[in-house]
Amino acid sequence: MVENFQNRKIKILRTDNGCEYCSNDFRDFLKHEGVIHQKSNAYTPEQNELSERSNRTIVERARCLLFEAELDKKIWAEAANTAVYLKNRSTASGIEKTPYEMWFARKPTTNDFYIKC
Repeated sequence: MVENFQNRKIKILRTDNGCEYCSNDFRDFLKHEGVIHQKSNAYTPEQNELSERSNRTIVERARCLLFEAELDKKIWAEAANTAVYLKNRSTASGIEKTPYEMWFARKPTTNDFYIKC
């Protein structure tokens, strides 16, 4: 999907050493497609610092959304999805475009944002 959407070839896939990316079928698929699979050492999240920090940001935002809206943890998945949605439509320091804008080459709309007063 990424290759078709961006019209670019994936050359390297970097993952942690989690079991979800270590099957023989997956390894064979990557080899067939000519993709280099780089894996970090097991149990070393510091080798994947950017992803770990991003995951932490999403978890903290989801927690804040639930707390501020006084909602139950039962809707944790929806809160996490909302946190990612907001993150993709927010700029980060040092980058003038949002992730959404970089991916779709257009500015995101904020018409569906609602602020509780």
